[in-house]
Amino acid sequence: MQMTQGELISMPERATGAVPVAEAASVPLEREPEEQVSRAPEKSVSLFFSACPFPMAIWRRNADGLFCLDEVNAAAQHFFGPEIQRFLGEDIRTIFVDLPELSGMLERAARENISLHQNLNYPTRTQPARHLRMKFYFIPASYDEVILYCEDKTSGMKSWEERKRAQSRFETLFQSAPVGIYQTGEEGRLEHVNERLVRMYGYQDAEDMELRVADPCELIVDAEQRGVLRRRLMEEDIVRDFECLVRRCNGESFWVSRSVRIAKNAAGQIVSTFGFELDISERKSSEALREEIERITRHDLKSPLNAIVGLSNFMAEDEAFSPDQRENLRLIEHSGNTMLNMINLSLAVYRMERGTYRMEKETHDVFSILREVLFELRNVTGSHDVEIKVLYNGIPAGPECSQPVRGEKLLFWAMFYHLVRNAVEASGSGGVVQVALENEGDFVRLSIHNDGVVPVPVRESLFEKFVTFGKNSGTGFGAYCARLIALEMGNDIRYQTSEETGTTMICLLPAL
Repeated sequence: MQMTQGELISMPERATGAVPVAEAASVPLEREPEEQVSRAPEKSVSLFFSACPFPMAIWRRNADGLFCLDEVNAAAQHFFGPEIQRFLGEDIRTIFVDLPELSGMLERAARENISLHQNLNYPTRTQPARHLRMKFYFIPASYDEVILYCEDKTSGMKSWEERKRAQSRFETLFQSAPVGIYQTGEEGRLEHVNERLVRMYGYQDAEDMELRVADPCELIVDAEQRGVLRRRLMEEDIVRDFECLVRRCNGESFWVSRSVRIAKNAAGQIVSTFGFELDISERKSSEALREEIERITRHDLKSPLNAIVGLSNFMAEDEAFSPDQRENLRLIEHSGNTMLNMINLSLAVYRMERGTYRMEKETHDVFSILREVLFELRNVTGSHDVEIKVLYNGIPAGPECSQPVRGEKLLFWAMFYHLVRNAVEASGSGGVVQVALENEGDFVRLSIHNDGVVPVPVRESLFEKFVTFGKNSGTGFGAYCARLIALEMGNDIRYQTSEETGTTMICLLPAL
């Protein structure tokens, strides 16, 4: 009965580990009486044959000059299963019809008296279908006898398949990444780009871009920026978030944030460059719009407000107006100043967020600023029916109290305004807000307490921008702004809240 290569591998597959030496003996196969062969391997060959932990077979020429399977060792039976004995006496070409290389190499080993080896893939017909990777060794014993043994390399094949799958997964991520990605070779030329980068620069496809772009730095519009990027890469090996104006293939320019890393070999030579690009054109447009709004706010709104404040103050000094009229003019002046503070504060917060704010450090009386804030909040406290008590070093603060602090008046005013207003709005009708100041040497400890409690859903995000809960008119900007100012002063705001004790905001103010 003939067996094809596929049928041989489809035998019950066994573990390919080494067979114990005690079991690694030559296994005589049952034959029909007329097929019995009296010959056995030479003593040295027999010892090698029996002790080999790998599947091994002896092939001998028959009367027709063809090499036929003559004997197998225990490891072969362990690997292929006992069914292998029924193929005894079969020609190698009929057993492995799909692998003519085996017959040719076996014949060559015998003819030239040399040892040969060959790696071959076996497609199995078992379920599920898979491949085996086998390495065959041909050792000639004589012109008519060749020992063949094989080593299972399937684990290596699996590793190769895993690498291919990993490469496929990487390629999927590479092409679907939300940022443009490129890789260059040793000469700095583009070798690999993803689809996002191709679309960003308007090329037809990856090949089109790789052929037309010699160096990714050439995409940068400004020559000086190109030089800066190259120099930084040579000095730092990696450059993150490098903002530059680049050019599409049609000549249009747009802004990107580019992060680049270079890879070097053991000799320190650059072998590759990896780049990641994010289109930031919309962000740049937004920044330009905000800068324009800042300009408009600074000039177009502040100028008329300054006129209103100045004129109101001048008219309030005129005795031709009645006392009530002068009081109304003072209110107009005060409201104008409040609006100016809000405008200046919005510009300051914008610069703080960008990290470009420069605080003026001057000496101010904290109680004077606090009194201005309480006067500004008089309508809020009245509508909420809330009383505000001010303490200084544990006792009620009188009009004569004074405590110098160092910083910028606008920032102190804004912090007090937002923290006290939030405390008032969090208190119930008839509640009390306590503002306590304590001199601690280098700092003044500010504590603002109310009987309300910070809602659980916003406790972890209380100081984040636009976070609010349960207030119809709240914007969620006050706590964020107050903390931003505290950080600018070199400190922070922390709070304690519970149903039993209410809520206390605590901050340290720089003193003289």
